[in-house]
Amino acid sequence: RTPATARHSCHNHPAGDSVFRRGGVEPACILMAEILVVDDDQSVASAFRTFLRFEGHDCRVASSAPEALATPAVVVMDVRMPGVDGLTALKEMRARYPDLYVVMMTGYGTSQTSIDAIRDGAFDFLHKPLDLDELRAVIRKALAARESRDAAAGVPPLEA
Repeated sequence: RTPATARHSCHNHPAGDSVFRRGGVEPACILMAEILVVDDDQSVASAFRTFLRFEGHDCRVASSAPEALATPAVVVMDVRMPGVDGLTALKEMRARYPDLYVVMMTGYGTSQTSIDAIRDGAFDFLHKPLDLDELRAVIRKALAARESRDAAAGVPPLEA
């Protein structure tokens, strides 16, 4: 089964971009994915990032194991998206990462949509167009809740 973050790409690089080609041959069509590179040497990490992005991959770099293992503090996600919708993704995220704080947003939702999102584990629900002050306040509230939860559980903060 192909991961949700993987995609196929038949890419044509400009003629002058031969930095990472081997023997002048490019793959005709390869599977693209999100790739995490973990290396404390920033020059190595940067070279990997450049190469992987050139190849069409999404690349995230971490400089330590704790950084690599950390999930984001807060996810802000739209409800209405092509393919897998945000409510379905919310359920999957909460199943995989039960402590993850997810803020849902939509420009099309009804009150039932927000009730469903909160029931399924969303931290909060915002309506588009977003009020940036409200977004800032919700993110701060989520970060404070995470910090309190972690402190109460005796979880030390992840540090590089």
